[in-house]
Amino acid sequence: MSAWRPWLALTVQEFDAYRRLLAERLPETIGYRLPEATCLAWPDLGRQGAAEQEARVLVSDGELFGQGGENHVRLDFGISAPTVAEILDGNSRLTC
Repeated sequence: MSAWRPWLALTVQEFDAYRRLLAERLPETIGYRLPEATCLAWPDLGRQGAAEQEARVLVSDGELFGQGGENHVRLDFGISAPTVAEILDGNSRLTC
C-alpha cells in the first residue's frame, strides 16, 4: 500500500463533508450544486452583491473564470474546517 493512500482517503472524506456542509448552510437565495470531482464550488448568486449581503465575503466576478461564470463566484473549500465554518457563519473578513 502506498504511503499517500490514507492521506488521500482522509482528504476525500473531508472535502465531501465540506461540500455537503455548503449545501446545508448556504442561504436559499444562493444557488448551489454539489461539485462531483473537485474542491471548488460555484455558488450562483443570481444578483450582484448577494455574497456581500448574505455572507459578508467580498468576492470576484465569476466571469473572470470563463464562459458560464456569470452570477457565480468560485469558492475553494480545500481549506480548514474552521475557515469554511467562518465563511458560512457570515463572520469572515476574507476578501478577494
